Amino acid sequence: MRYLLVLIVAVCQSAVAKEAKDIFFGSATESIEVPFGEKTILTFSHRVKSHTQSKSYLVKLDDELDPDYRVFTVTPQFTTGTDKISFTLENGKVARLRFKTIKNEENGFMELSYEIRPKAYQDVSKAPPIGEVELLKAMIRDDAVAGYRRSVVNKSVSSGRKGVSSKLVRTYKGRNLHGYVFRLKNELSRNKVEIDVKGLKVGDPNLAILSQADAMTLYPGKSKKGSSESLVRIVAKPSTRFKAVRMPMTAKKVKEGK
Repeated sequence: MRYLLVLIVAVCQSAVAKEAKDIFFGSATESIEVPFGEKTILTFSHRVKSHTQSKSYLVKLDDELDPDYRVFTVTPQFTTGTDKISFTLENGKVARLRFKTIKNEENGFMELSYEIRPKAYQDVSKAPPIGEVELLKAMIRDDAVAGYRRSVVNKSVSSGRKGVSSKLVRTYKGRNLHGYVFRLKNELSRNKVEIDVKGLKVGDPNLAILSQADAMTLYPGKSKKGSSESLVRIVAKPSTRFKAVRMPMTAKKVKEGK
């Protein structure tokens, strides 16, 4: 397996309870139902330069203290209503969305998160393939990639190491490559955990092509030396399954300095 050395980067990803629903836009207006009393999250494929105003819906950045101009929330101002809001992206494309307020059913299934992408992303069979290095770079930036279906998930999987929790948080699926992003967390109270990215395997024979981790060492939660969490990204052949991932890890005691 080939490896790519990447500087540790800080990536912040909010936990998502379920996979976001895809909305593919073109010249036509796409409809979205939003429940009253809830914030519906919109994640765009590119940064939003501007959007039209609405009296029926409050549109704002999801996190105004740490703004990501791709992620917005839409909150209904009234129990019923509809309105059209256009979002102009930095690449010049315009997403025209029609919102309709619906009743919030506490025990029902409600869509609260949407991925807004151009229709060009919808048919991966027509998109030109990109290389594994380009895919990994896009995964580090958390970009949408033409020809790949990007899904946000929150699925617990076995890490293979006692005391380390693992969750699959994003997947990228295309014709030639698949990408997986895992969040690992050290649940041990005294030991740090070293991740052996070079020894990482997906299946037998090994189908992994590239792998990268934001941090190779997971410290205990109360340690002052570093974070207890790290994102691990894997680019592999399309026949892989995420449950076949094996990440070698070793635990060592931490000696905290004064």
